[in-house]
Amino acid sequence: MSFLKSKQQLLFLLFGLAVILIVANILLKYFLERNSFPEKFESQSNYVNEKFLNTVRSFGLEEEWIKKSTQADMGSEFTAYKILVPADLTIPEILKDIFTIFRKDSIDINSVEKKAGGKSILTLSLNKRFFLRAEFDYSKQLFRNKGEIAFILDDAEIDNIEDSLLIESSEKFSLLLTPSDDNLKFLHYIKENRKEIFVLLNDDISEQKYRLNISYSDDRIKKALKSIIADYESASFFVFDDVSDLYKSAKADIVRQGLQKRSISLHSLSEFRNLIDDENSTEEKFSQEMKSLNSESKKIFLLDKDLYQKLLPEIILLKKTGVKVKSPALLLN
Repeated sequence: MSFLKSKQQLLFLLFGLAVILIVANILLKYFLERNSFPEKFESQSNYVNEKFLNTVRSFGLEEEWIKKSTQADMGSEFTAYKILVPADLTIPEILKDIFTIFRKDSIDINSVEKKAGGKSILTLSLNKRFFLRAEFDYSKQLFRNKGEIAFILDDAEIDNIEDSLLIESSEKFSLLLTPSDDNLKFLHYIKENRKEIFVLLNDDISEQKYRLNISYSDDRIKKALKSIIADYESASFFVFDDVSDLYKSAKADIVRQGLQKRSISLHSLSEFRNLIDDENSTEEKFSQEMKSLNSESKKIFLLDKDLYQKLLPEIILLKKTGVKVKSPALLLN
């Protein structure tokens, strides 16, 4: 009996010791966290402020539109911002990105619209202690003027499901089409999806009734041109391939005069920044073109659909910063 009693006492002793160790560990952790909280909060505050500013700046806001100061609340200091939002941007667009960028962080995000369609207050905090407070307000005098760009796709296969989905998207671009009966069938579909049509004129047209062969008589060239004009009357512009034999021949004047007679705009292919068959990396060339973009820039790019889809993420970021993506016709007028 004494052996069993000793064994029970030992178990009680070990159990009591385990409880003491658990409680001691909890208390130690509590005191360590409590003592290090100010340092942790300051570090987290720097992280939150940097992340917030990077998000705001990604919209192409000028530094002078972001005013920074220090305020106090409940005995602690925090950063306060007054941000002027240009007329071509909305406060909800900025707030949406801020909520998205902090969605995985364990902080409290609160925004209040002080005026319908106007001033908004955003706070980022933890346990009722502010990391920052930001006041967003519109300024009708401010605009982001980063330049204008446009895109013309030259190889879309309209009866291809992937290409048709691209045409049906809300992205702004135009299509460069070679006259043919196949393309003719889709003109209404293209216009229905708010895409402009550019008609390419050269001596590579295979369709007999549209062919502009330099060996043809003047009358035959005029007849072919008349068919193109009649069938593609919904086109925004006609584009002359200025490296083609047709462009370099005497027959080119017949084409120019035929279009001029009907008050139809004619442009040269070389007017556009060609990203097709470039010796250098086409993506790199596009990035270089964007680096030289300024408030006076108006650049129209000619590219294939594959490159356009590769560039779409970059194009979306450019639009976010204030670069205007427009239809080519608007930049040519």
